[in-house]
Amino acid sequence: MARIEVDASAIPLVVVVYPSRVSRAELEEAMAHYVALSRRHARIGYLIDFRKFDPVFADADVRREAARIFARHVDDIATSTVCEVRVVESTLSRSVLTAFDWLTPRRWPTKNVGTLPEALSALRPHLGRLATDAASRSDLLR
Repeated sequence: MARIEVDASAIPLVVVVYPSRVSRAELEEAMAHYVALSRRHARIGYLIDFRKFDPVFADADVRREAARIFARHVDDIATSTVCEVRVVESTLSRSVLTAFDWLTPRRWPTKNVGTLPEALSALRPHLGRLATDAASRSDLLR
């Protein structure tokens, strides 16, 4: 099974690529990585690549577990997170996630987009051109 991949080589930008299926252990591991990064860096923006994984249509148990893990660690990562942009190809899923973002208290700006170029454009005001240009060369985004 493919794993959630986290690339912090373009800090302050962190690229996270989800495989088509994820497990609780993978979600915990990814969050532990985010927490560790937050302790080492003052400013982090996340590009979450959901092109292979649609969180809206994920198994209900996975969605519930992801919410629990996030709730447990949100204070830890909020200290350094400046933004989060998600690449979600499905228009329906982007709309559902956007509605969820409006209804859920967030501590940083979030945006759901359909393509990687849109994601990099949305991240630029928060992180600058150097970080987003470096991310566009990430092997994870190919």
